[in-house]
Amino acid sequence: GQDVVNDFDPSAESQDVLNISTSLFADWDSLLRATERRGSDLIITSSTNDTITLKNVTSFTSACVHFYT
Repeated sequence: GQDVVNDFDPSAESQDVLNISTSLFADWDSLLRATERRGSDLIITSSTNDTITLKNVTSFTSACVHFYT
């Protein structure tokens, strides 16, 4: 699907976390390779038809991501 997150806050004070299945991205490096900045947004693409758009987010750290199996 084409998911859009309008209020994701990647700051250290925030408790916002992306829960990512390891079936989509095995690790942090593979997630970063699939992430691109478009204007003021980050787009994470797992396949041609599957994206996550983080609106008004220009960067995030591994602390914002939880990988699960």
